[in-house]
Amino acid sequence: MTIVRALGWTFVAASCAFGIRTWWLDQQLQQFRASNASPAAFALVPVRWQPRFYTPEGRPLISRAWRAMAWMYALAILGMICLGVSAR
Repeated sequence: MTIVRALGWTFVAASCAFGIRTWWLDQQLQQFRASNASPAAFALVPVRWQPRFYTPEGRPLISRAWRAMAWMYALAILGMICLGVSAR
């Protein structure tokens, strides 16, 4: 069970790394805001990752941000499962 516990913590650490990458990509996206989008459109992070809110130069970052967020949640769930199994 020690290996499973170590694997679980590795998944959690990798999830944290993808969380930092998600934050970094969001910061990069804010440099490419479209001038016609209202400031209220940028209130919630996942909601604001839509192509219509950004210039064409920033649009490739949107799919990267969504992928980073998906990896963050997937690895966190895998880590919790491994830690839960190892605690038995």
